[in-house]
Formats: sequence, structure tokens, C-alpha cells
Amino acid sequence: MDKYVPNYGDLDNFRYERLIRTKSRAYQIACWQGYLGTHEFFLGRNFRGWAILLFTTLSFLAFFVDFLLGFTLLACVCFINIASIRGIASTDPNGEMYGSECGPIFYSIHMISRFSLLWDTNFWEGKKPTDS
Repeated sequence: MDKYVPNYGDLDNFRYERLIRTKSRAYQIACWQGYLGTHEFFLGRNFRGWAILLFTTLSFLAFFVDFLLGFTLLACVCFINIASIRGIASTDPNGEMYGSECGPIFYSIHMISRFSLLWDTNFWEGKKPTDS
């Protein structure tokens, strides 16, 4: 174990992969991280992403003030998440919000997420005709 050297490559350089917005990627992100607003950052709607992230944070902090208030706000977060998933599911895969490249803010938000270790952009590679 003392002589083990992991093969990570050059850790000083961040490998940038071009990430194209697709409906299936947005849907997967909304299912996994909708409560953080990561799907909104992915789709380029940064204001909505920050609003959802702030509302989720305030909902968590409200549990320390009043349990009923925190539970009510958490129910609102769940409702917003379900509405976002349904909204993405009903959009056209060839719509104007899809097909462009993600902005840099998505990478910074995605990298600090606690679930980013469980899945990566390779998990989102196109396996269906809608991802081409």
C-alpha cells in the first residue's frame, strides 16, 4: 500500500468537456437535484436556479425556528421539484432551450453538490435518439 500511486493524470489541469443541453439530461438532473435548482442552472436559467437554491436553504433553516413552518416550506420545495420535472417532461426535445452548451455557472454549482460524486457527465451520454 505504501508504493501505490493512483493514476489520476495531471491534477493541476481541469479537463473540460463540452456539455450540450438535452431534454433527457435536464430531466435526469431535475430528478436527482431538482431541490437544489441544478436543472435550472443547466438550462441557463440562473435566476430561477438561485431562487430555488435559496428557498431550499431557507426551508432547511426554518426547521430550527418552527417545525411546522419548516415542514410546510419543505412541502413547497417538493411541489416545486415535481412541477419542474413535469415541466421538463412536457417540453419539446428540439425546443430552443436545448442544443446549446452549458454555461460556466453550471459547473461550479454541480461540483459543490453532494450527489455529483455518484454520477458524472458520462452517465448522461446519449443513448437515445433525443440526445443526438
